[in-house]
Amino acid sequence: MAPGWKQVTLFNPDFEKPAAISVELAGQQLSGALGLDPHAAYYFYDFWNDRFVGRLAGRARLRQTLDAGEARVLSVHRVEKNPQVLSTNRHVTQGAVDMTRWPRWNAGARRLTGASAVVGGEPYVMVMAGNGFTPVSAAASGAAIQIEPLSGYPDLVRVVLQAEGNRVVPWMMTWRIGGLRPSSGPFDQ
Repeated sequence: MAPGWKQVTLFNPDFEKPAAISVELAGQQLSGALGLDPHAAYYFYDFWNDRFVGRLAGRARLRQTLDAGEARVLSVHRVEKNPQVLSTNRHVTQGAVDMTRWPRWNAGARRLTGASAVVGGEPYVMVMAGNGFTPVSAAASGAAIQIEPLSGYPDLVRVVLQAEGNRVVPWMMTWRIGGLRPSSGPFDQ
């Protein structure tokens, strides 16, 4: 996994009723905290519900209500100063298995590049945070690529790759500074 990226699974062991679950982001993991930097901010994305949970300060507490018996897998990314991938729809690890080349930011060219293993005939979706940048263009080798806004979150986009056959698809996106404001989501603290 890339630096600043974690996976967290929350589980409600009660198979009869929903449960409110909360966890401190900073603090010792042995004490039940996630061990994140209290001076940083983090994005949370829910894989199974395909939903942006929010942006939280490292000193905050993550609060979620889970259905009876539900397991919720969250991808946790430290907020960067440039565009970044938050999630993919291919695997529960949200990129660890399917991103064959983890995205790299070229500040001079304002370009984010990466490569993803795409299943032919199925849309491969990446959720990205612009972090104050706006996507200008996108290209993919051997696949169609489309950028869509993520409704309700002005700094988040969905990038959809579509290929006819199974393949590794190198992709790149160029960005411009400004135009979007950082997404906070419902839990920004």
